[in-house]
Amino acid sequence: MKDVIIVGAGPAGLACAIEAARKKLDYVVLDRGCVVNAIYNFPKNMTFFSTPDLLEIGETAFISDKFRPNRQEVLNYYLKIVKLFKLKTNTYEEAIGLSRHSNYLSVHAKTYSGKQKEYKARKVILATGYYDNPNMIGVKGEDFSKVSHYYTEAHPFYNKEVAVVGGNNSAVEAALELCHHGAKVTLIHREATLGKKIKYWILPDIKKRIEKKLVKAIFNATVQEISREYIGIRINGKRSRVKNDFVFAMTGYRPDSKLMDAFGLKYNPKTLAPKHIPKNLETNIKGVHVAGSIISGINNNRVFIENSRDHGKVILG
Repeated sequence: MKDVIIVGAGPAGLACAIEAARKKLDYVVLDRGCVVNAIYNFPKNMTFFSTPDLLEIGETAFISDKFRPNRQEVLNYYLKIVKLFKLKTNTYEEAIGLSRHSNYLSVHAKTYSGKQKEYKARKVILATGYYDNPNMIGVKGEDFSKVSHYYTEAHPFYNKEVAVVGGNNSAVEAALELCHHGAKVTLIHREATLGKKIKYWILPDIKKRIEKKLVKAIFNATVQEISREYIGIRINGKRSRVKNDFVFAMTGYRPDSKLMDAFGLKYNPKTLAPKHIPKNLETNIKGVHVAGSIISGINNNRVFIENSRDHGKVILG
């Protein structure tokens, strides 16, 4: 019998694990991917908006010679945290359900090889974030191998017709890097202008490249279908086709509502924010708490590492 099962090995889950370790609780962290799996899947050359001090957990300094750290530095820092605190992490084990008993909870999990496991605990913390669940466009052809909801690097796409769907930070950063590396980029956005929250040091670059037609931008456009040779779009009510080899659908991400359903959690059907008690972050199920960005559902711009790293103290205090 464990004291705590933590689902999710992102920064919030690791911060909860640190608090559990400090209180000498018997705990384990489960994650269907690797440690900080979401950050691992960020673009390889990504620079964080947050400064190192805002990414710190466990009151452990993040030392960097840069004002804004890159992805590899952040990965190294969180791996250092796991080693420093000797955190018990069972990676590549996916939580798939929850059973309630009179005096304990059972988390059902599945390993990478398909083995079924069960963990009994007095308390469960769900810290699964949102990055593992992309918002689907919902059109024919979205399941083609040429389509990805995650952008990693530009090198393989030199001289290819690449469409980037979206108009916010992730889409703009992907479009710029692809352009820099010789891809023929078309940015497709359903709004009339680029997003208002694009990083201030990126905005002038993308505007300049659009003006010089180095990046073709199509606004007020929605994707209708994806074929192997083109994308079908609708612009102000008129249908059109764009020649295409690859698609990056940077349309955002959402919490795992299927897992919340499997756990029996109640949540807002529009925002996907789980119902919880603010003072201890407990959900409608006694002993099950939430931590990190999952708390705000699709409004994930409200909860960051810096304002969720103390959720473990709130829950276990």
